Amino acid sequence: MVVFASTVPSAQIPPVSTASDLTASSAQIPPVSTASDLMSSPSLSSEAIYKLGYEDATSGRDYGSSLPLSQPDDIYEDYPLHPPMTSPTKGSKFGIGNIMSMLYIGRTIQSLAVGPNGVASIGNFVQNLRSQQPLQIGLFALSVYRIVNSVL
Repeated sequence: MVVFASTVPSAQIPPVSTASDLTASSAQIPPVSTASDLMSSPSLSSEAIYKLGYEDATSGRDYGSSLPLSQPDDIYEDYPLHPPMTSPTKGSKFGIGNIMSMLYIGRTIQSLAVGPNGVASIGNFVQNLRSQQPLQIGLFALSVYRIVNSVL
């Protein structure tokens, strides 16, 4: 069993204060503001809230009865909670996708129509279109569909 001995000599321990000592020293403490003084301030500090709670406890009142009732901020009262629904507006018919489709169509027509001699002809276009791979024909048809669909 371990016993702890006090290392402080008894001469250094201050004497216990009596009731008469407390009343004499209480004259040095500044007066505490009352709950009504604290309630008039626009914002309460943590000290003020503590004092209000202490006064509630010493007078036997319910917890928080001195605190002001919380009132909701009406800053945003003029604004609706949810923005009004807007109808979707159709954008421009010719966006970046349609421009890319037109460029692809133009490049494909130019490469298919020009023959080995550098002259463009409809015969070269038809012959090269028939010999093209199915994936390239599908991309060309999709680009044409996209342009036609945006115009109509």
